[in-house]
Amino acid sequence: MPQLQAHGLTVQTPKGWEGRIFRRAQQGELGAQAEVPGPPAPPGGQTYPVLHVATIPLAPTVADFASDAVEALGPTDALVVLKEYAPTEATKPLFASPGLPTSIDPDAFNPSVLNRLIAGQAGLQRFLNANNRAFCLYIVLGGYQRRHDVVPGVNTVLSSVRIDPGTGPTSVPSTPTTAPPP
Repeated sequence: MPQLQAHGLTVQTPKGWEGRIFRRAQQGELGAQAEVPGPPAPPGGQTYPVLHVATIPLAPTVADFASDAVEALGPTDALVVLKEYAPTEATKPLFASPGLPTSIDPDAFNPSVLNRLIAGQAGLQRFLNANNRAFCLYIVLGGYQRRHDVVPGVNTVLSSVRIDPGTGPTSVPSTPTTAPPP
């Protein structure tokens, strides 16, 4: 399994999955990173890492929560997003749940827990803190009916994620770390 490592996050992508870890540019940052999607943060705004791992190819311009990619999910596809928030959020009640889950019950997924409701799909969203860092875990399954077949792959991804202690945003955005499907 290819390993991705950037911005204090590490993940291994199972065979047939692809992944990337990136951070959008902050206002005024320069870099040759056409692959980093979206405009820079507004003046004074901070950006934090995002991890995407999916069974489908993701365009370099896909949004943080990949809402513009979920239409491509088939019944046996999945998308895992781990989006970081400001370190000060890690102590807030919303992010009170400690640690990233390494295994999720397939029946924890719900068709109504989606940023974009698409018939047949299901999602799961959890807010958490790990190593003084605040995150939202968002997972979309392309087929709710096939969740028992797909979630073991999601759990393989989750069990491979490592989160280093928080150090704040880097001063210069790096080129995203990407692993294409084999």
